[in-house]
Amino acid sequence: MARRSDEPSWLASVRQFVHSADGEPARMTEAARRAHISPSHFCAVFKKTTGMTFTEYVARTRIEKAKTLLCDPFARVSEVAFAAGFGSIPQFNTVFRKLAGMTPTEYRASLQSDFHI
Repeated sequence: MARRSDEPSWLASVRQFVHSADGEPARMTEAARRAHISPSHFCAVFKKTTGMTFTEYVARTRIEKAKTLLCDPFARVSEVAFAAGFGSIPQFNTVFRKLAGMTPTEYRASLQSDFHI
């Protein structure tokens, strides 16, 4: 995770915080505290710098983790959802479909079909 020259110095710390949350909620207030700025200023600067809100960034990070975990054909989708940091299966399915364009099960099936070409 290389730091871009136009990124604030605290952004790398916040990215690390999100990536290391391991199923725990990555709270915006905690991220702002780590950045040593107010939550409202954090939201504005984070969106301006990354092009997405903190919530969107967390969701995208969790979906990328879920995609990696779905590569294991023996991992249940429910296990993947919770391991990626989602609080419920419906929330996971909704966010996954929104960001990946398919359900977790369809994503896993597409991986298997890629290996049989």
